[in-house]
Amino acid sequence: MTTDDKLRHFMDVSMQSAMSKKESMVKEYKAGLDIQFENYKEDTKTKYQLQEKAALEGLRRDFSKEFSLQQQHIKRKLTHKKDELKEKIFSEVTGLLNDFLLSDDYTELLVREINFSLSVAPAEEITIFIDPLDEDKKELLETRTGADITISAYSFGRGMRAIIPSKNILIDYSFNSKLHEIKDDYTIIL
Repeated sequence: MTTDDKLRHFMDVSMQSAMSKKESMVKEYKAGLDIQFENYKEDTKTKYQLQEKAALEGLRRDFSKEFSLQQQHIKRKLTHKKDELKEKIFSEVTGLLNDFLLSDDYTELLVREINFSLSVAPAEEITIFIDPLDEDKKELLETRTGADITISAYSFGRGMRAIIPSKNILIDYSFNSKLHEIKDDYTIIL
C-alpha cells in the first residue's frame, strides 16, 4: 500500500467514523428533542386542563352568584306581591266586616259573647265594655243579657271586652285584636 492509499484508507475510515459519530449524535439529539417535545406537550396539556378547570370554576361561581342574586330579587318581588295580596284581602275583609257591623247578626254576636263572658265567672264581679260606636245598642244588650254594660272610654274596633278583676282575666272579643291576630298569623302560600 502506498502512502496515498494509506492516506485515502485513513481518510475513508476517519470519514466513516466521523459520519457514524455524527449520526449517533444526531439520533441522540433528536431523541432528546423528542423527549423534550413530549414533556412540553404534557406540560402544556396539564396547564390547559388547569386553566380550563379554573375557568369553569369561575363560570360556576359567577353563575351561582348571579343565580343567587336573581333568586333574592324574585323572593323580594314575591314577598312584596304577597304583602300586596294580604293588604287587598284584609281591605276586603274590613269592608265585609263593616257591612256585618250594620246587621242584626252583629247584635246577636254581641249577645252571645256577653253571655259567654258571664258564664266564665258567674259569681264574680265582671265589667263588660262595648265600643263607643255601639252606644246605641247598650240598652238592648242589657235587656237581652241582664248584664250591666259599660261604654269604653276608647274605641277598640267594635266587639266587646270583659274584665274579671278577682281572677285577673281579660276577655277580649274586640275586632281590632281579632283582625291583628289573624293578620299576623295569615300567610299566603304560593
